[in-house]
Amino acid sequence: MDASYAQITLLIVVFSALGAALVWSIGHGIYLNRIGSRGWASTRRLLIKAGLVFILALPAAFLIREWDTVRLLVEARLGKAEAQFQLARCYQRGEGLTGHRLDLARAWYLKAAEQQHVEAQLSLVRLYFFGEGGPRDFSAAQRWAKPLADRQNVDAVLLMGESLEAQSAPEAQAYFVKALPLLQPLADQRNTQACINLAGLYWNGRGLPKDPVEAWKWLLLGAKPNMDPFHRLAFDQYQKALSPAQQSEGRSRAEAWLKARTPHPATGS
Repeated sequence: MDASYAQITLLIVVFSALGAALVWSIGHGIYLNRIGSRGWASTRRLLIKAGLVFILALPAAFLIREWDTVRLLVEARLGKAEAQFQLARCYQRGEGLTGHRLDLARAWYLKAAEQQHVEAQLSLVRLYFFGEGGPRDFSAAQRWAKPLADRQNVDAVLLMGESLEAQSAPEAQAYFVKALPLLQPLADQRNTQACINLAGLYWNGRGLPKDPVEAWKWLLLGAKPNMDPFHRLAFDQYQKALSPAQQSEGRSRAEAWLKARTPHPATGS
């Protein structure tokens, strides 16, 4: 668990428990006053009971705050694939109670993948491919990616191509060629991830002639004002590698692409 998150969580839990104890104390004090119970003995009993309320409220406040993660932990242990996948994502992203543990992310993705959870299988492929949470393992990545690629999963097709580049360039190119008709319809809808993937194929000459300007065109078409940090990083890295002339040409191609797909109003006779 991240140290700052742990500190914030501890403060929230403690203050929540104190609040519960205070509310109970006020209510119980009003009750004692109504029945005429006063004096040190009554006050002492009230303080003791308030302390017990505080102690009991601590785990309750913690469970309320971290309920989603606790539920995932329980359901994942019970073997539910979706919970295992979501828990693995929490470990991969370092969210909340789980902390950033790529080794545990890999382990939970594997459990979900073994239950045919497609997103978990893809995530596992990426961890094996990039060597996150354990050793880099192209053979394991390919073992999990190939069945998905055979079912036309575009992410798996791309990962198969990338993992095969160092082993067999012709086989890798065949997968990149296979990815093009799967990517193009998504890129035509200006899906950001699809545009970035298609740009990568043009940039590196994978499955088609190398064309950095065409890559920039598709990056511009996929750009969104609220892009997530990963997409923004890819966009910035490509931009830095291009000359002003190439950027200008790519922008012109993007504008032409948009103009060609803009419906023209019907003209009256």
